[in-house]
Amino acid sequence: VYEKHHAIPEPIDSYLWKGTLYEGIWEHEALARLPASFALFKSELLHADKAKLIMNQPLEEGNLELDSMTAVDWIRRMPAQAAMRQDAVSKAVYERFFSDPAVGRSEPMEAVIDFLDIFCRSALGTTTHQLSAAAFANFYISEIETRYTTPLGTGAAARKLEALLRKRKGVRIALRSPAVGLSQNADGVEATYVSNGRLRSARARYAVFASQLKFAPRIIAGLAAADSEKTAAIETLTYANFSVHAVFVKGHPYRASFDTWFRASDYTEDDPTDVILGRWMDPKINAYEGMRNFQKAPKDAEGVMTIYHPLKLGLVGQGYKNSDAEALARGAVTRMLAVFNPYLQKTHETRIEVRKVETNRWPYSIHIVRPGHFSRLAKTLRRSVGRVLFANNNIGTPTFEEALFRGHCAANNVLRRLEPAFVQESWSRCPAE
Repeated sequence: VYEKHHAIPEPIDSYLWKGTLYEGIWEHEALARLPASFALFKSELLHADKAKLIMNQPLEEGNLELDSMTAVDWIRRMPAQAAMRQDAVSKAVYERFFSDPAVGRSEPMEAVIDFLDIFCRSALGTTTHQLSAAAFANFYISEIETRYTTPLGTGAAARKLEALLRKRKGVRIALRSPAVGLSQNADGVEATYVSNGRLRSARARYAVFASQLKFAPRIIAGLAAADSEKTAAIETLTYANFSVHAVFVKGHPYRASFDTWFRASDYTEDDPTDVILGRWMDPKINAYEGMRNFQKAPKDAEGVMTIYHPLKLGLVGQGYKNSDAEALARGAVTRMLAVFNPYLQKTHETRIEVRKVETNRWPYSIHIVRPGHFSRLAKTLRRSVGRVLFANNNIGTPTFEEALFRGHCAANNVLRRLEPAFVQESWSRCPAE
């Protein structure tokens, strides 16, 4: 069902660069127009996947070769790898790359690295120069395949999970009830939380800590004494901060792609990275033949363009005021208009007119997966402490899929403790803890 109803219509990822829009950047038509480093990168990414160099969850249990280097180091090695391949397709890709005048000799992969840097800032919190190549490869191999979502995004999955849980006997869900403490003894655990302004508590035989690992030492009583190595590993994690600006516009002046990455000629790492069309999955919009048909505009006038804006760490904290958020939003919208409107005016004789902007702060939203994360930290981060098990995606990559995987593994490991006869699902790759 999801394949029929929830596939994101192409083009999913496009690139607005130097005044030109490259729709579906990994499709043959776009690759023929982009610098040859893009085609070579895609070819080598697929070769790495076929050779099982790119691992799936749990990454820490697989081939850790890519975890020893940064993503940019790996990308820079790709031309040498491609030069040694003997199949006809790889030879043609390399020949075009070698003869492309746009390929610089000092930094042959510069054009694709520039693009992947803005992608990685948005998706993984920092540039290719700081990311583990293992985390980058695991994330990016999915970007060139069909992807799926719903008009609610991951909210639809959350609703489904909630509905399943509510059907189970003895399950009680407490929303908007932040946990402030978690203690344990030989018999069980006790969680203290706030609900309707009052401190409350809940007891169980085991607990799963699924919040940011950053907060675990503050919430779990005695964590440092019980597992000093785990506490030290948690303290090494660094986080990226984001603002997300929802820009409500007049009509649907831009409707070429689900997610458009843009890079101004004077780009800096203070810039936003990409714009997602908030109604791309809305059947009321996509019902019109080709959302991209600029001669046949959708009938309603309620367009939404969402700007993703990675921030520097210093911009979030007690000194970050509403006026700072407003200034960031104004700057991001101004930057978007400066890049998009000249293209729209020239190509479609239209332009973006902003009606209002809502900006949302997302502090400590993504942890940075640096080289060595899976070989040195992941097994320590995932291990249980007494009766507390861990499930946050900080253990691996900062993705929704990783969070689901770690949650599933925590549940299985609780069942192993509660039910001696429990047998893990045949398809599951969860390590026994």
